[in-house]
Amino acid sequence: MNAFPKTRLMAALVCCGLVGSCQIPRANLANLHEVHSPSGLVSYRGHVKNDLEYALTRAFQGGPLRIEGLADFGTTEVTIEDPLGVCLENQLALAEMDSSDRLIAGLQVEAFGWLAVDDQYVLGRERAMLELGKHAERLGVEGPAAAPKGAATAEQLSPLLAALAKAGLGALPATLTDLGTDLLEMTESGDLATAMAAVRALPIDRNGALRVLAVCDVLIERSSELEVANANTLDELGLLQESMQRIVISEALASGMGDPAAQVRLATLQVCLNLPNGIPLGLMNIFATDPDKQVVALALDWVRDHGIPQPIAGTSEEDTEALRLGWIDFLVGQTQSAQGIVSTKACGALGAVSEANFVSVRAEDWTAWWRTGNPGKTIPQPMVRAVSQGAN
Repeated sequence: MNAFPKTRLMAALVCCGLVGSCQIPRANLANLHEVHSPSGLVSYRGHVKNDLEYALTRAFQGGPLRIEGLADFGTTEVTIEDPLGVCLENQLALAEMDSSDRLIAGLQVEAFGWLAVDDQYVLGRERAMLELGKHAERLGVEGPAAAPKGAATAEQLSPLLAALAKAGLGALPATLTDLGTDLLEMTESGDLATAMAAVRALPIDRNGALRVLAVCDVLIERSSELEVANANTLDELGLLQESMQRIVISEALASGMGDPAAQVRLATLQVCLNLPNGIPLGLMNIFATDPDKQVVALALDWVRDHGIPQPIAGTSEEDTEALRLGWIDFLVGQTQSAQGIVSTKACGALGAVSEANFVSVRAEDWTAWWRTGNPGKTIPQPMVRAVSQGAN
């Protein structure tokens, strides 16, 4: 075992303290990137670091202090035997951080908003989706959303991100070198408010929002160094950061609804059921026709406990009644499912919302009841929506 002199260790620990506690969530995020390619595929080589190692690495990057033997500290690639375990360990560690801190919240959404969609592993996507749910509640996210048409490309966004970083710090930070060093010549250093307004003017999708969020997090982390460090500017930066988080979360939810893995779709439903304003009208129909019985069971349990999803305010009584009858027909159809749990859950929901004045878990009872009120009509059939299949 190589000796590490006490004087060097003490100097290193001092540097570690100077780096600050914000480096701990940074270490988790960095490790998540080490075990994945940018597209989310698993990586079996990299430099995964614990909190101390990461803090030491950051302390010696570009700093005036040089300690013999530490020039290449933390830079050697090694084989990662269990990248999935490293992924989940770092996700859980990052999730435990205090999201009331603006920077930590941003870093959490950076990580989870990326992995909830792009992680190759189902467990990673599932965990990330569940963690995004906490931020959806915090930010008042209304529900899943599709990417905007004509979303800004990386080529369109990169110069604006470079301008944003330069406006705040006067130069492009080393942590943003993936934007391209040539961008230093492509942009002019202006004021931070103007740079933020330019970013806001573009239609931005999840990928773009993740890139903007990364820049915002760097600026917030280094807020004491901002060229214009006043309260109003920092508040505006925080609002931009939050708006990017909302885009990331809402589009991740939309992706999760069609994820090829049932457990990720189930996690997405759990998040949607806990949105601040409730699950949006129409989503319950989608989840209640999922090809996986567990997803359908959770959706139908919600209908049993909370009633038929209500239309938006101002909907006419006629349309509201049509919606109710449509749901009754739908639930009767689901009682005909060959999957026992789906049939049973649909029966339970009917007992709660049908106004039939009886409760039964037998599909035959609900078939007979429906036919009494709909003579001559064909009994509704169970509905199952198609979900893209993958090899995850």
